[in-house]
Amino acid sequence: MGFAKKAIVGSLASIWPADLVSQFIYETKASAKHFRSWMFERSKFRGRKNLKLNIGCGANTVEGWINIDLDGPADTFRWDCRRGLPFDDGSVDTIFAEHVFEHFDSLTGEKFLTECHRCLRVGGTIRIVVPDAGRYLQLYLGEWSAIAKIRPLIEENGAYRDFWLDRKYRTKMEFINEVFRQGTQHKFAYDADTLEMKMREAKFDRVIRQTFGVSSTGDAPLDTAARGPESLYVEAIK
Repeated sequence: MGFAKKAIVGSLASIWPADLVSQFIYETKASAKHFRSWMFERSKFRGRKNLKLNIGCGANTVEGWINIDLDGPADTFRWDCRRGLPFDDGSVDTIFAEHVFEHFDSLTGEKFLTECHRCLRVGGTIRIVVPDAGRYLQLYLGEWSAIAKIRPLIEENGAYRDFWLDRKYRTKMEFINEVFRQGTQHKFAYDADTLEMKMREAKFDRVIRQTFGVSSTGDAPLDTAARGPESLYVEAIK
């Protein structure tokens, strides 16, 4: 980080809470990446059909799919899906979004689903994968050992360290807060009923609760195995 950037961050930190400073920096970078793609790349999808979208792909890029993420490898399409999708009506066969939907607030998530519905062809499928908040709340009433079966937790002197986030939890409520909020990154927690309701409200004809590795398309989904135990899988068909 250059001197000027450090000075700006330092000034903001003196008047804003740390989480707001982090959010400001993230949103500024996200806007710059999105604007560049909006200016120079969005037109390349016009007129194209039978597209497959891997939204919020991170490092899980797949050949033959449009891999979309503001970060990720160099060949990833940098696009902020909170701002709509740059694809023609009915041009998409399949949409896959793993552990990204919980990063949208409720209203943004609804707009995102509406955009997905617009882009999908009739009979096209969207697969949403999120942390299963309902399951975590059920496990909260039990023992740590039950939670550790679906989340990589390492016991250390009576506390539990999260293998993924490198956070240490002394109580189960500390853990629940981190799963649902992840600092300021997670905006909404879903159980199956709530996610299915959101999909129906977005006018999808069929909504199906799925499991890891199983899809109504008949093809193997792009599910990440490490995410399987803690995840909720729901598909919707236009």
